[in-house]
Amino acid sequence: MPTHYCSLCSGIDLAELGHNITVLERTRELSGAGAGIHVPPNATLLLQRWGILDRFRHKAVEPAGFNFRRYDHGSILASSGSKKAPKRTGQTPYWSMRRADYQHILYEAAVEVGCDFRFGEQVVSIDGNAPSVTVKGGEVVQADIIIAADGIKSQMRRLIIPEDDVAPILQPLSTYRAWAREKLF
Repeated sequence: MPTHYCSLCSGIDLAELGHNITVLERTRELSGAGAGIHVPPNATLLLQRWGILDRFRHKAVEPAGFNFRRYDHGSILASSGSKKAPKRTGQTPYWSMRRADYQHILYEAAVEVGCDFRFGEQVVSIDGNAPSVTVKGGEVVQADIIIAADGIKSQMRRLIIPEDDVAPILQPLSTYRAWAREKLF
């Protein structure tokens, strides 16, 4: 799993509160995965609070609206939004952008506030009493707090609660997204 937004955002927020942050990342390098991502006003409000909102403007688009279509015949199930809809005063934007762009800008901001990223580190065990984790190769990394932000296929969850079935529950449907500058249907 590439460096996830949770570790990036948690790192930024906690570093700004004065904590020393080390992110142990299994992948060898920063790599964006997936297509687009929606960044709603509650998220852009955080970006504004951290003073980095403007860094995203050149990579983001403000969608005029959304159509939710039935996959087998394309009929519209629901629509929302419109370019004509007034924006509330003081509201931060609702954006769509490439996941890789979002991740890269958050990563740069995290590094700027002092987050240390160690790529190519696989956590193999966790000791909640220490608290510490052991990475492949045997190094023990101690911390005041450990945040397991390794996504839906979490390996950390398996280490913390091994007796539970923590496999993701897959759904038989897929979602496809596309951006269009004009009406397609």
